[in-house]
Amino acid sequence: MQTRKMEILRPFEIEILREIRTSPKRLQAGGGSTPRKGVWIRGHLEDVGRDYPYSMYKRWKSFIEGSGLNIKTGNYAQFRTYIYVLKRLGLIHRIERTGGSPFSKNYYALIPDKLYSPLWDNPFKHISIFGGKT
Repeated sequence: MQTRKMEILRPFEIEILREIRTSPKRLQAGGGSTPRKGVWIRGHLEDVGRDYPYSMYKRWKSFIEGSGLNIKTGNYAQFRTYIYVLKRLGLIHRIERTGGSPFSKNYYALIPDKLYSPLWDNPFKHISIFGGKT
C-alpha cells in the first residue's frame, strides 16, 4: 500500500482554508462558490518564486484533496487554461523555458506590481470568451 506524503500547509493556504470555512456562502457550496485557484497560484508563486504548470497543478490538487472540503480540483488541461488566463491578464509572465519541444517546461513568476490586483479573485470574470480583456 502506497502512503501519500502529508505536506505542511503554508501560511497562505491556511488563510484560504480559514476564509472558506468562515464564509457561510463559500461553506454552503463546499468552498467552490468563489474561485480560490487564482489566489492559491499567487500565494504559491510568491512562496516559491517560479514554477511550471504541472508542478503547480500537483501541489494545488494535493492541497485541495487534503483540505477535507468538497471542492473539485479540475484536470490538468483546465489548470493550464487558468495559467493562460493569468498570463493574458498580465498577472504572471513566463520567465524561462527549459528542455526541448515537446517536453519543454515553461516557468512562470508573478508580475510584482500586480500582486494585489483584484483580478486574482476571479480572473475568468475579466476575460472575454472572444479573446480580449473585458
